[in-house]
Amino acid sequence: MPPVIVDTSEWAQYFRVPGSPEATEVRRLLTAESVVMVGVVYAELLRGARNEGQFRALTDELEALPYVEVTKQTWTRVGEILSDLERIGQRIALPDAVIAASALENGFSVFSRDEHFRRVAGLLLHEAGKR
Repeated sequence: MPPVIVDTSEWAQYFRVPGSPEATEVRRLLTAESVVMVGVVYAELLRGARNEGQFRALTDELEALPYVEVTKQTWTRVGEILSDLERIGQRIALPDAVIAASALENGFSVFSRDEHFRRVAGLLLHEAGKR
């Protein structure tokens, strides 16, 4: 199984609804040491902290994950994804294009319920329960 970038929406389920199927899958991926973190997801998660204590606890938890830097090559891929989709009349949010580009560039999959990731050519999507 390739490493997995867990989208912010799945992390939200993990933190807020621990018994949800998404939370169960994130826990499984964490236990298998299959999760990698990218900056845009990291920032979106920290943004959701309600106070300084929660911010520190979240930072501590996320620091344990392998982190993938965004390069100029990644930004070129982001532009390509956005341009390709725009030409066929479809769109994807910039943060999600960064996630997709990072995954494509590094051979990772993405765990997300957001359907717009399916529009990105060649992107591997992680399905819960698949190993």
